[in-house]
Amino acid sequence: MTKHSRQFHRHTSALAGIRTGLRIRFLGHRSTLTAALLWLLTTTLCSPGFVAEAADATKLKLTDPKPHQVVQRTGTDPAMGHADVRIRGEFPNGAERAEWESRIVTLKGATGHGADWAKLDTTVKDSTFEAIVRVVAGGWYRLEVRCRVGDDVVAIGQVEPIGVGEVFVVAGQSYATNCNDERFKVTAPHERVVAFDSAKETWAVANDPQPTPDGSEGGSIWPPLGDALVKELRVPIGFANVAVGGTSSMQWMPEEKLHPRLVQTGKTLGRFRAVLWQQGESDVIAKTTATKYFENLKTIRETAAKAWGFEPPWLLAKSTLHPTVYNNPEGEGRIRSAIDELVKLPGFRPGPDTDTLTGENRGDAKSRRHFSGIGQRRAAEMWFAVLKRELTAVKTTAVRTLMFLEDHDVLYRSGTERVLHPAKRPTDKAVISQTRPWKVAIGWTSIHRDVASEKYQLWYQAYADKRAGDKRLECVVCCAESDD
Repeated sequence: MTKHSRQFHRHTSALAGIRTGLRIRFLGHRSTLTAALLWLLTTTLCSPGFVAEAADATKLKLTDPKPHQVVQRTGTDPAMGHADVRIRGEFPNGAERAEWESRIVTLKGATGHGADWAKLDTTVKDSTFEAIVRVVAGGWYRLEVRCRVGDDVVAIGQVEPIGVGEVFVVAGQSYATNCNDERFKVTAPHERVVAFDSAKETWAVANDPQPTPDGSEGGSIWPPLGDALVKELRVPIGFANVAVGGTSSMQWMPEEKLHPRLVQTGKTLGRFRAVLWQQGESDVIAKTTATKYFENLKTIRETAAKAWGFEPPWLLAKSTLHPTVYNNPEGEGRIRSAIDELVKLPGFRPGPDTDTLTGENRGDAKSRRHFSGIGQRRAAEMWFAVLKRELTAVKTTAVRTLMFLEDHDVLYRSGTERVLHPAKRPTDKAVISQTRPWKVAIGWTSIHRDVASEKYQLWYQAYADKRAGDKRLECVVCCAESDD
């Protein structure tokens, strides 16, 4: 809820009245403590940096981010990284000439850290505004946005809680939905495991049943997985589950009904860590060949990645058993072998082999549910091991040479040692040498890669003053080219 303080007028007469009133009270009271407090109050109200939140300030309506939303972070180390969080809202009346500001406030028990009021660059279109703010990995946070004219706040709004952490899209069939025996609740401190409802486009604590499109109402494996990830990574965890029970790989193809929801959910999230694919039983029943299953999933992934504009990995669980419905080792083997081939391709990774969970891990035969409560916990543990391996692999394999470093490359990366290498002037092949009389001093430089020539261009200012011998060459802009 928005809090408003009393309106403060900065008119000279009003300030004089405050000072006068304080002087009268001070003279009539002998308490040193009271006098000190009154002096402090006067100093605060009269300081040039004081910004008042008027009692009649307009409530700023923020539409994004949403309460309980988790935004995908950069990096993989525990409690590290950041995200550029998109802010959207309704443009308030009277804010045409306003200055926009935002701040991040940490809530109780939060990891990460907040940020004080800072300028917010906004884009206004019709009756809405949009902006980007960088937020450190962690949460829960409260995001506050205000716009002011001079020292008067004309509109203010907030949204909480929000977090920056790990986000996963869950897809497949009933093993991925709520078709298991036990309903779990999130036990992570401050309930930092949440689920995205693709139908309502809202976020909430990920207690079972999950907000899946098929309306299933039993238990799932995702709350215990989220709890384990929060403990390990120390950031909030978000699941966007679009799985539908009883669906085959053909029903997820681009021309079918399930694919658009998968694509739209990914677009709404913007960025996420991976797709967790738990599916296969319906393809056993449909007698899908290994080749067909291979081609189906390859097409599904490639089409979705093109629509999203990036290629998150797909982690494929081996999920082919349904012992209360069929016993078909040959059909199960076809799907399992197809997955073995798929994970050899770029973009696919091996998920857990949940087919190994038998016996007490399976649900009641009368209910035809998949996992028992024990099985759900063990399936969550298997997914946790896979994701931990995946995040470690991302950290160890993402080795690259960076010519120009930005803050996100080093600022929040644990284990990074900053070493300053003093500049040394080359003795034979200087990048810029004094080959012309006007090249006496270099004022500034800027490097650009020319797409057409595929060369790097170093633009710089050369200054020589009278020594150039030509007034036109006393201060010029030059360009040096190089292949690397």
